[in-house]
Amino acid sequence: MTSGGIIQSVVVGKAFYGDIHLVDKAFECDAIIVVNRIKPHTSFHGDFESGLLKMLAVGLGGPAGAASLHRSPPNLLDKAVTEAGMVVLKSCSVILGLAILEDAYDATRKIVAIKPVDIFQREKELLAESRQLLPGLPVSELDVLIVDEIGKAFSGTGMDTNVIGRLRIQGVPEQKRPG
Repeated sequence: MTSGGIIQSVVVGKAFYGDIHLVDKAFECDAIIVVNRIKPHTSFHGDFESGLLKMLAVGLGGPAGAASLHRSPPNLLDKAVTEAGMVVLKSCSVILGLAILEDAYDATRKIVAIKPVDIFQREKELLAESRQLLPGLPVSELDVLIVDEIGKAFSGTGMDTNVIGRLRIQGVPEQKRPG
């Protein structure tokens, strides 16, 4: 950071959506341990959603990296996270990934240490496992849903879209059924 508190970043690659950034302070680190929950994202779906690669791409990319990645069309966000995350992983001294899985009550269910070389494969497996831990609605068809509590703590939309079964994002298909 500069004395003004502005986070500086360096362009470490190009992706289909634009520049891939890495915060300059990452180059000063002898070792980086990337930590994040592995869970289905509330705005897009794919092999990589909220997890270690997203933390690398968006977190270690700083504000410039996040802004660049979010220029990707919504239906290509998992591709953007994958591409940027892998470039950042290879650009700095990541020595370990810590993946956290939570149960339906947001309690820690499992913590997995992952070697950097295994992050790509293990994160996909852990995302599939995380999907099985999501809470769900007790019905497969629904006309009206009354939600008791919403807020940013659940999702940017106020509710976990994976549970209610509605993304409502232009260009992204809706789920076949809730939760």
